[in-house]
Amino acid sequence: MRSRNSTLVLADPSPAEPKVPAEITIHLRDIRKRFGTQTILAGIDLTVGKGEVCALIGPSGSGKTTLLRCINLLTPIDHGRIEVAGSTLCHVEEGREVVRMKGRNLSRHRSEIGFVFQHFNLFPHLSALSNVTLPLRKIRGVPRRDAEAQAMELLSWVGLADKARSYPGNLSGGQKQRVAIVRALAMKPRVMLFDEVTSALDPERVGEVLDVVRRLARNGMTMLIVTHEMQFAREVASRIIFMEHGQIVEEGHPDQVMRNPANPRTRAFLRLASS
Repeated sequence: MRSRNSTLVLADPSPAEPKVPAEITIHLRDIRKRFGTQTILAGIDLTVGKGEVCALIGPSGSGKTTLLRCINLLTPIDHGRIEVAGSTLCHVEEGREVVRMKGRNLSRHRSEIGFVFQHFNLFPHLSALSNVTLPLRKIRGVPRRDAEAQAMELLSWVGLADKARSYPGNLSGGQKQRVAIVRALAMKPRVMLFDEVTSALDPERVGEVLDVVRRLARNGMTMLIVTHEMQFAREVASRIIFMEHGQIVEEGHPDQVMRNPANPRTRAFLRLASS
């Protein structure tokens, strides 16, 4: 989809056969997190290869969203190690911080981890175009004209060129979510994190957002996707990860997990999700 020193390539190639990842993008080791007396993450080990699409599924409260927030250091971990693209963002042992990337290095690495939230998080006083160009100009230092050209290219790619001057209050939920995706993509991230990006949308708007995620998957973007859309997860993911009580209970190829899950709890969850 892109190189680190060039503009985004927005072609939609034909789906190719899955490849064995030659490079690790995310490596999590023994990630633990508690809020008060409640354990949210109970020792997560996870490796995501470059170009992999991992769908995180499981009941509410299983730790899926917290895991995404920990990867981007939006939520501090209590124990474990987080590596992204070969760099250690955070390493904590028994509550003692061994390494935590800070300052400009942290800002740079965070900008390489695109995060799309449930509720858009757009600036209501800025147009769609300005919502996309602001981080480009403030974080990357891209001149206004170049930032607007890049933003318009991406807005066109998601079918929103005609909404560039519109404010969030004049956009539908699906349009706002597509702008949020474009804002993250404009930073040329190495990985995209999606947290239930369709949960706040009307049913007729879900498809337009999922279509953008499908296109990103075909273009080789590394993604972690928290979703309750089971059919979508099966279609777009290269790996399904089922979480419960802050642990990874089962993971594998979508066909294997969805058709013949090994864990009884996974089977029970999928039965309820399909009913």
